[in-house]
Amino acid sequence: MPDNAPVQKPLSLVLQFLKPPTEGQAEKALKLGGDIAPGGSIPGNGILHFAWVIPIDFAAGKFLLSTVYDGDFEKYLDVFIDTGHANFDATLPLLVDAPPTPVQEHRQEFYDFVRRHDIAQAGKAAPLFSAYPTLTVVDIIQNAGS
Repeated sequence: MPDNAPVQKPLSLVLQFLKPPTEGQAEKALKLGGDIAPGGSIPGNGILHFAWVIPIDFAAGKFLLSTVYDGDFEKYLDVFIDTGHANFDATLPLLVDAPPTPVQEHRQEFYDFVRRHDIAQAGKAAPLFSAYPTLTVVDIIQNAGS
């Protein structure tokens, strides 16, 4: 990582359903990774800055899952495997090129799947801009109290 790179890291997955999702499947995809709604439990507290899902062409079954996190890639994914596995286990079999489930038993395959679909790691996304390039989630939370 270059010296001036932010400590935060982007993760942006473009995912495709095998066929256009039903309303219930689409709703499940929008909750991938666990309850990340405001006021809800946030998987990876102390690691996760932001997470959001954007329907790119939901009628065709394509969506973008983006997050910004601190730290090691696999440790970050482990947080979601450990806390959001039920959502992944329900949604992954509906996606193109998905790893086997349950994800807790197929961690390496899940890591590989995420790497293959991460446009940030593939160099297909603009560099991450950070207003606070040296601050982790923990730093921001600690500074918010002062």
